[in-house]
Amino acid sequence: MNTEIDNFEAKISQALRVEASSTTPELAEKIIMAIEKRARRTDLAKMIVYSLSAVFSLAIFVITWRSESQYIFNSETGSLASLLFSDTGVVLAYWREYLLSVVESLPVFSITALVLLFWLLLSSLWLSLSNYLNFIHHAIKRT
Repeated sequence: MNTEIDNFEAKISQALRVEASSTTPELAEKIIMAIEKRARRTDLAKMIVYSLSAVFSLAIFVITWRSESQYIFNSETGSLASLLFSDTGVVLAYWREYLLSVVESLPVFSITALVLLFWLLLSSLWLSLSNYLNFIHHAIKRT
């Protein structure tokens, strides 16, 4: 087993010597620069795409908020919430029916749509920011 490892190490060192002798420092520098240029271009493209998705997510969230907030605020949930603070004894006595009435009066579709769009907005902002930091990191690393 030990001879197999020694044989493998010998083959690796021979391959590295052949590789080192066949490349010039200029070629190695060109290869590294091409890799870094490709990484910068990829980071820039990702940053643009995620930034645009963040802007569109924000616009869709605002439009949806304006239309769906009317359903949320005009629902019966507000009057049921005021009942909680005005007549606590009745609410405690009939708490199951009260909770069922609150759940039935919630505009579930509107709330779900807003939560999903808010999650989309936050995730696109997160991806945009992380790609921006990668782009800046590559720019600083390059200089």
